[in-house]
Amino acid sequence: MRATGQGFCYNFGRILAAIGAVQMGNLFPPDGQADGYAHACSLISMVYVVGMLIIWLAPETKGKPLPE
Repeated sequence: MRATGQGFCYNFGRILAAIGAVQMGNLFPPDGQADGYAHACSLISMVYVVGMLIIWLAPETKGKPLPE
């Protein structure tokens, strides 16, 4: 059970990365602007900002016992 949970959590990031790569084309502006690639990449990079916010807001677990 532990290995299944660990494998799922480890590979879930890969699934999200694949979805992001596939959806990259949808983020380009429809009028074909020259800076479309930079705009799409900046939107994709917001995933990291969201991750940093989630980590920052997560509760501290240092020194606490593991739940049974």
